Amino acid sequence: MDLPHQFIAGTKAKATEVNENFQACKEAIETCGTDLKGVETNLEEFKTTIEPQVMPDYNNTLKEKAFIVSTAKNSITVKAGTIIRLELMEDDIRYLQVDEDTEYNIYELLDTGISSLTAGKDYYIYLVQKDEEDEETKEIIKTVELKVSLNSTFPEGYNSINSRKIGGFHTLCIAVTEANAPALVDTKIWSKHPAIGYNAGDIIPNSVWCLTHRPMSEPNGMVYVDKIDKWVDIYLQGGKDGNPTSVFGATVIDTRQQPNHQWDFQLVDKKLATDNDFMIFAEGSNQKTAIYGSAAPNPKTAGGHTDTAGKRMISGYFIEECCGYLWQWLDEIAPTGGSGFSNYDGSAARGQSYGVPYCLLAGGAWDDSSSCGSRSRAANDSRSPTSAYAGGRGVSLPLRAA
Repeated sequence: MDLPHQFIAGTKAKATEVNENFQACKEAIETCGTDLKGVETNLEEFKTTIEPQVMPDYNNTLKEKAFIVSTAKNSITVKAGTIIRLELMEDDIRYLQVDEDTEYNIYELLDTGISSLTAGKDYYIYLVQKDEEDEETKEIIKTVELKVSLNSTFPEGYNSINSRKIGGFHTLCIAVTEANAPALVDTKIWSKHPAIGYNAGDIIPNSVWCLTHRPMSEPNGMVYVDKIDKWVDIYLQGGKDGNPTSVFGATVIDTRQQPNHQWDFQLVDKKLATDNDFMIFAEGSNQKTAIYGSAAPNPKTAGGHTDTAGKRMISGYFIEECCGYLWQWLDEIAPTGGSGFSNYDGSAARGQSYGVPYCLLAGGAWDDSSSCGSRSRAANDSRSPTSAYAGGRGVSLPLRAA
């Protein structure tokens, strides 16, 4: 601010000049005060606009963590308020900003241009660079778009710099119809089986994951089960020693001790299910039936099988072969007595067991017929035996994003 009069140190100031300077200061303060009020108003409006997008939900009013969902079989919806950053270079940072729920036809996003999805596969959703020329000005408009790919690293035609993985989903392996859907024991949860009407290659709705809604493990071949707030492998265990555990068509792992199933899952940030977990996520499966032929498939593969009644072996959460294929080890151990140390794993490399701890198995195997079901349990095996009739299924806790 410039004052009308400048005073020199050591001289006597005139009252009129002092008053004029005071008046100038007063007017400047009043002007600044008005401006500051305007700034405060603008800041409050900005805060109100931006808080729902980037601020913590202190009042716990947001009920969904997912910003990508699927309510149709061949599309995804990005939720209103979504803002995602794509940093190409230090001076080239772009954003996807979605102001209202926006639905995308999945076929229009495929990086290969193919108009279908492969059954029983994991697909990945990417935010990618998009540069287009304005027809009138010829100016290059720098923006972003979505792409979907089978590639788990980056879509066809892109690289790790100009793309960012933001989500994904799994597709149904075999169709479920009114005719081949398992009958529901009751309709307290669903009026009809949720998988009815889904064809091979359709998006499994509860398999959709994103940066803020995903498991601690890799999300491949998993679905979210809201009743237990956990992610569950769609398929019986098909890998061990750190390999993927839920893959359509994979050879099922059996003849393995319960602690070693636990170890397999620990290596990939999963665990065995509890008794309650299994009872919930297996609901809607075929009940009191075994796999077609009442014999072990040859080869033993994961996913897409039918039972002795010709019904798909799939739960209401789209989880395959919970009942009537293999007993599945649970994370439930009960000491039953006995004395003396024994090797639980054949080598005692990690210690011995004193007495005999028994473990629960769930679901029933191919030769258990009408005893199979979501609440079927076997309680007569310890941790030590291996059996061709028993396998595993992985469960992961959700990854909590701040």
